[in-house]
Amino acid sequence: MKKILKISFFLIVTIGYSQSDCEKYTEKYIPIDLEDAFAFFECNWSKEDLETFKNTEEESATISLHRGFGMNIRNGWGLWKREGKLVEFLSEKGIYHPEDMSAVIFTSFHRKLNNKPIELEKQAEFYQEYWKKVNERQRKEYSKEFEKFKVNDTLNFKYLREYISKEQKELAESGKCIAKGILLEKRESDFYLKIKLIESCDEKGLYTGLDWGEPNRRITKVGDVEWIYYNDWESKIE
Repeated sequence: MKKILKISFFLIVTIGYSQSDCEKYTEKYIPIDLEDAFAFFECNWSKEDLETFKNTEEESATISLHRGFGMNIRNGWGLWKREGKLVEFLSEKGIYHPEDMSAVIFTSFHRKLNNKPIELEKQAEFYQEYWKKVNERQRKEYSKEFEKFKVNDTLNFKYLREYISKEQKELAESGKCIAKGILLEKRESDFYLKIKLIESCDEKGLYTGLDWGEPNRRITKVGDVEWIYYNDWESKIE
């Protein structure tokens, strides 16, 4: 499926639509629902890419787009930011995670090209059941780990997210960029810790945003108090 992997985000052609129909599907355009997304693809993919995508087995076709092109869709269409009519449309159908949203968009487009029922409700049910099982399993695992954290403990930051600068990355990887926080409070409903940052290796602070993608990144600096996901911290400094 190498051809699909090479699909650029904006390769303007007109397939099945007149030039005037496709004029609105520019670089900054964000679809409002599935049909609008389909039109965007048909206006912006080459005939060869459309045929390759159509004639590839559904699961393989969808997976092949997940990283490169899928990442562009999730970022460019506001799926990570949880903003816009497309997000509202998919959320109303019971599809909430950005990666699930992009998968549903690609799966639905593949079915549309092959004149198959889209079955959006069944797709939504699949992801809802998946997250239900994941959440049940993970909650048991998280609860055991969460118990290790004690209020007033001093914790080490684990730098699981991106670094603010190249210099910070180099220091952290060499063990010289230490960040510490005091645990003030625990919230077991979602496994978040209320942390006061008391030490950082530079004045730029840390990326301590939400789990869903780059647009949600938040910078925490020394003296700031934030609710941060527990897995970003070592449970106890020896």
